Amino acid sequence: MENEEVYQVKGIVSSWDEMLYYARPPILVEATFLPFKDVIIPDSLARMYNIVIGGNMTRDFKDMYMQAKKNGRIHRTL
Repeated sequence: MENEEVYQVKGIVSSWDEMLYYARPPILVEATFLPFKDVIIPDSLARMYNIVIGGNMTRDFKDMYMQAKKNGRIHRTL
């Protein structure tokens, strides 16, 4: 998992919390990300899939994020 890439994506008008307030993380979302000034943003079209992500995958995602954070490998720009 040490080679996984993690990207921080910001909303322009609304935060992800506002856009997906009714969904319980983790959430599978399909979107196109674009560089904008000094951040990464979605192209404003995002599709959320109605699936349940199990405990093992949830832990894997969290571990991946924590490892990237620890190693300073969270990309904030493209």
